[in-house]
Amino acid sequence: MSTICDNRGGGHHRKAGQSVIGALKVALVVTPLVAGAVVGCASGAAPTAQAPPSPSECGWNLELSEHTLDDINVAAPDTAAAYWVLRYRVKPSLNITVEGNFPDARYISFNTYDWRFRSFTANDVASSIADYQIAPDPGAANPWRQPAAAGGSYTVKIRPNPNPSEVNTLPLAPPETEDERDGFLIFRVYRPGGDPATVELPKVSLASASETQTFAACTKQDPNFGAALRRSPRAGQPLPSREPVTGFARINAGGISAFANVDNAYLKYFLNPPPPDHVLVVRGKAPTHPADDNPTPWPQPGIDVRYFSLCTYPSIFPAPLTQNSLPDGTVDYGCRTDQETKLDAAGYYTYVVGTESQHHQVDAVPDATFVPLSADHPGDHFLLFRNLLRDDDFGPAIHNVPPNSTPEQSAAIMGDYYPRIKVCALDLLAARGIFGCPV
Repeated sequence: MSTICDNRGGGHHRKAGQSVIGALKVALVVTPLVAGAVVGCASGAAPTAQAPPSPSECGWNLELSEHTLDDINVAAPDTAAAYWVLRYRVKPSLNITVEGNFPDARYISFNTYDWRFRSFTANDVASSIADYQIAPDPGAANPWRQPAAAGGSYTVKIRPNPNPSEVNTLPLAPPETEDERDGFLIFRVYRPGGDPATVELPKVSLASASETQTFAACTKQDPNFGAALRRSPRAGQPLPSREPVTGFARINAGGISAFANVDNAYLKYFLNPPPPDHVLVVRGKAPTHPADDNPTPWPQPGIDVRYFSLCTYPSIFPAPLTQNSLPDGTVDYGCRTDQETKLDAAGYYTYVVGTESQHHQVDAVPDATFVPLSADHPGDHFLLFRNLLRDDDFGPAIHNVPPNSTPEQSAAIMGDYYPRIKVCALDLLAARGIFGCPV
């Protein structure tokens, strides 16, 4: 990413917005995000500290959600996800406390990351904690642990030397991290019960040897973030295409993005555009998922994964989600969430990937779900099939496929749940239905 370091200054249609991560590192090296600090751009450069924020400032310094997609569309986002980012300076005495209430959502998690934007372990304590692992405050209830309404309180701590016996504790930084390195805390929410704007953000307190500061439970969006990405000389340039083109293959989450979510697993397919009047058909058995977006105890009998989706991305830097403006003023994003995915009587999905001009014909095919290619960037694309937080007993989950496996290895483990592909004439699909183009 050194070429980026530049100091030059159906449910488908939504009005704007979406999440991020990945080339997120692009802007993090050129814009201040948290605690008034700036990262040096040169490799290994010492950061330049600014004055600390006042206690009246917001605790969260960047939101990446459906509300930000028009300005920040990078690193293969998913329309169901929202992220809030806190950046801090690593100090031996720094302790961070996060206090909040369990939101009404399908999934939440907290993750700390090091200066390389990676998860880590310190003192046998992992730098991630998912909703069902969070112990509630005394007298409160965690709705991912027991049947309960959202709203119970919790406290999560970030410590320099965490003890494995401590609950709700994440490590501040990897062992032997130099002082004044950057660290990052990310609060994730998938499928909030409504709009990301309804999510009540946690309150954040930073305590050091000299002082304690408590910040408001809100976000003060960094206006320079999107601008820094757009100024990158790599913006709009083709991404390397080393992926196999014979089918979907398991990839390492870190190969998609910085700040990878350890609960996600991905299959990726590199797509050369089909010939005119043809589409790409993707078919497989759908993993079962929660029926709504309310928190429920996990694991849940009969539920394979917490969430799945298929999304399309133009194969250009910085890996934006397909985002097509439609004549009626709405936007068609290139993600189809599990709730937007049609299933046949046997529980199989059939995604049909094509252009917006083919949308109407595909919608008329029973049990087919249209997924758009980008109108602005009609060249090569890549597709991501996501599984989020699988049940340990769900053997065919993407998580159980070793990273960087071939399509054949991925299919062998996933069986019927593996997404198989075929290029098909749209007229044939329209005339005969999904079984007129077997995959």
